[in-house]
Amino acid sequence: MSGHLTAPASVLSGSKRAITFYQHGIASGEWYWRLDVPGYHYAEELAERGHASLTIDRLGYGASDRPDGLDTCIGAEADIAHQIVRQLRSGTYGLDAAAATDPAAVKGDPPAFDTVTLAGQSNGGQVVQIEAYSFGEIDGLMIMDWSDRGLTPEANTRFFSALQTCMAGGQPSRKAGDPSGYAYYDLGADQFRRGNFHDTEERVVDAATPHQNRHPCGDMTSQLDGVFTDLEHIGSIEVPVLLVYGDDDARVTGGAAHQRLFTGADTELVDIPGAGHYATMARSAPRTFDRIARWLDARGL
Repeated sequence: MSGHLTAPASVLSGSKRAITFYQHGIASGEWYWRLDVPGYHYAEELAERGHASLTIDRLGYGASDRPDGLDTCIGAEADIAHQIVRQLRSGTYGLDAAAATDPAAVKGDPPAFDTVTLAGQSNGGQVVQIEAYSFGEIDGLMIMDWSDRGLTPEANTRFFSALQTCMAGGQPSRKAGDPSGYAYYDLGADQFRRGNFHDTEERVVDAATPHQNRHPCGDMTSQLDGVFTDLEHIGSIEVPVLLVYGDDDARVTGGAAHQRLFTGADTELVDIPGAGHYATMARSAPRTFDRIARWLDARGL
């Protein structure tokens, strides 16, 4: 697994360290949290507000290993997330000092974190829910643009279209000769743009669109079973939960209904006016970053 730890130096050198570990959605990758557009690089914006972030490419995406896409599933992604949470707490992960922006900041052993919050966008939200009620060992949970019972007809159309590709065995992860069992959630740049963005600067959409990637079919084919499991177990989650939704999301609705599933947790719901499925890329992103940072601050996360 490959990713980046982005943090203020003061957090890494402090005696009590907190971090939020982010899971991207099915149609994106680590790039979602690290879009190279000033003001929209999520991890840097949260660092400017005093918070440490771990962002990764999930298994089958980007710089992480890409096995046969039918050999993994949503439950496996949750299991991997749990293993990484434990490594964050113990400081047993590896750091590449040569690739660091500030090599001096990564000398010695990797920093261990006392407090770990788990966050997920789109079906990354499903991954972190499963981790929370299956394994625990986290201090907070953030669900962004995901609802087990709120997928729109547009989302279902895209889902079943991609599912057909997966049922036929899928495609190579990137190019001919790569492991197979992968599919595009959106068929082309136009669907990707229409489905994920609303009230977003064109420069942001233009920067994100080339990153569109195929996802492992196992993530998709296991998603429905995951929904039924979620509905049975979400009420057992007891850590604080933040739920973030764009009001003009073409793919997910019903943030309030999803919030009500967390019967055992202290929850807060944030609706972002005008934002689409990629809510933190809308024009309102700075205010959204502020809301997220305040929630983390208020709970010692």
